[in-house]
Amino acid sequence: MTTHTLPLQTRLARVDRASTNAESRTLDVVWSTGAQVRRYDWWQDREFYEELDLRGANLDRLNSGAPVLNSHASYDLSNVIGVVERASVDGSEGRATIRLSERADVDPIWSDLQAGILRNISVGYSIEKMERSRDAADRELVRVTAFTPMELSIVAVPADARAQVRGSQPEYPVTLS
Repeated sequence: MTTHTLPLQTRLARVDRASTNAESRTLDVVWSTGAQVRRYDWWQDREFYEELDLRGANLDRLNSGAPVLNSHASYDLSNVIGVVERASVDGSEGRATIRLSERADVDPIWSDLQAGILRNISVGYSIEKMERSRDAADRELVRVTAFTPMELSIVAVPADARAQVRGSQPEYPVTLS
């Protein structure tokens, strides 16, 4: 067993626009379907595919009022644009209800969510355990079996799968079996 240190990981999902509630400023989102995502290991100069096993999601942080951020920006309090009200895993989907702030600077984001202009949600998560294998096409597959969603973000464009390392982000230990 080997332990490595990884930065916060992210994934893209979509907003369910029909679920918006203007009075409470809430909406329902799917933050993950566990789908395979192409990633890049900069240390070993190779591509791999990552798959989240949603049964291994520790939802404690999300259900304790995790932040909803503007594009994963966590370095300034003004980037906290909302809060996760509740989160769950329903079969093969990670779902959450989020509530946006009533601050004036968040109003344009809320308006664009309601209008369907902004549609993308991304989850930032730490990985605690993962397993490596090869799939039928002989691609390297990393199956994440234990992870903690740390935040949800409203994003314009999903992160480039090859640009996962960000120098100043916190890092979390992961055990590879």
